[in-house]
Amino acid sequence: MKKLFFIVALVLPLVFTSCKKDDAITTNEFVGLWELCKIYFPQEDRWYYAEKDIDELHEVEFYDDGSGQFNNYYKSHIEVAPFYWVVTDKQLRLVMGENVDSYEAYWLESINSKELIISNEEKTSYYKRVK
Repeated sequence: MKKLFFIVALVLPLVFTSCKKDDAITTNEFVGLWELCKIYFPQEDRWYYAEKDIDELHEVEFYDDGSGQFNNYYKSHIEVAPFYWVVTDKQLRLVMGENVDSYEAYWLESINSKELIISNEEKTSYYKRVK
């Protein structure tokens, strides 16, 4: 009987912790305006910081209808690039332009009310929430 109690005591916590849904990400977490803070390029092993290394302001805006846009503010002009977005399997997929079969995929490293971190093979981008 003591053995059975010991086994149940060991297994029971594992059952409850394996059922947690910590990885569930809601699309509402993305909705809003995000400003690029810094980028890490692993090939170069180099950080680029918005306030000192990047002259332009780069933002990404997610809307609750699944659309969004990149806002790139250069010294001489502004570029706006619309997209559609979806979150699936801890991956953010952006459909740029008309071809819905072609998308850019980013791994979701972290998202909370203040920070969004996404990465792909080329870089890791850190954004802060503006609104």
